[in-house]
Amino acid sequence: MNEYGEDTEEGTDLLKDLRRQLKEQSAKNKELEQELSGIRTEKRQASMSTKLAESGYPADVARFVPDDMELDQLDHWLEENGSLFQRSAEAVAAAEAEKPQPQEVAEAARVNNLADSAIPVDKMQDFENQIAQATSDEEVQRIINEAKKFVL
Repeated sequence: MNEYGEDTEEGTDLLKDLRRQLKEQSAKNKELEQELSGIRTEKRQASMSTKLAESGYPADVARFVPDDMELDQLDHWLEENGSLFQRSAEAVAAAEAEKPQPQEVAEAARVNNLADSAIPVDKMQDFENQIAQATSDEEVQRIINEAKKFVL
């Protein structure tokens, strides 16, 4: 036995074997990590190239996209840097056609405002029931005034 309490005859063979196995496993892990990294890079490049092509940019633009950028950040990056790359004429025309026109935006805002300020159906039915059960003109007037709060 040595000063560390290890059996020098049998223990060294066991330790040598364990160290060899650890070294082999570490080498396998490193190889698998490199392979995984390569697969992730290929997948990212393919996804970026596809999204760029859909946006009308050449797929080669993916080489210039920062490595740490996620796919969902690509649109913002293209807004900032897209002018550096040529887009196909069809993509430019399609992008212009997809932009909402000022008249459409104003109409959509008006519809949203109407929808937000509309009186709920159940509230209207409640007012109708209250008016039907009212016993005096004052009570009807009070219900009408309350209903006016909900009307545009």
